[in-house]
Amino acid sequence: MSNFIDSGARVEGDNGLRIFFRSLRPKEKPRAFVVIVPGFNAHSGYYAWVAEQFVAAGLAVYAVDLRGRGNSDGERFYVENFEDYVRDVEAVVKVAKSREPNLPFFLFGHSAGGVVSCLYALDHQTELAGLICESFAHELPAPDFALAVFKGLGHLAPHAHILHLPNERFSCDPKAVEAMNEDPLSSACRHSAGACRSILSNQFFRYELARAGGPDR
Repeated sequence: MSNFIDSGARVEGDNGLRIFFRSLRPKEKPRAFVVIVPGFNAHSGYYAWVAEQFVAAGLAVYAVDLRGRGNSDGERFYVENFEDYVRDVEAVVKVAKSREPNLPFFLFGHSAGGVVSCLYALDHQTELAGLICESFAHELPAPDFALAVFKGLGHLAPHAHILHLPNERFSCDPKAVEAMNEDPLSSACRHSAGACRSILSNQFFRYELARAGGPDR
């Protein structure tokens, strides 16, 4: 099952960007498939163990690198709107559905990937057999005054890279942190003001959640 790491492929997304994804399938016909949406400091390569657990349970797995992250095209660590990430997920889901026709489809979102997954789910509720959000991160861990600065910079200088989240915040395993620090795809991760503004603009998320009958309604 270790060939998950070497299973990379690309699909064309919005604006001609090539979106990278990894996949893993059981030897027998899968009973469903799962699409994994990584968190902010992560990419699909960090989910090999998760993929192996799903495959052992008879599910096919597809894990996306969101634009500007991992091996996908796009300005590094920048996004204008979280809906752009949703489009990336849609592109990989389309590939997965073509390979796994008529199978139940589950979406697995980790950290900020959980926000992306929720937005996808709001637009595609009838397509999903289930939604899983792990360590759901719908806000940035910073004081209010800092968040206000981030949001302002998101309008004035959206491409400026202003926020570094140490990998120690994402794992308590020293070996995992060391591997992340040595990973050229994430070691230099410094999030853009535009990306910060996107996740801070949670009015749209709370509105959509309320519209769907969530707790803010």
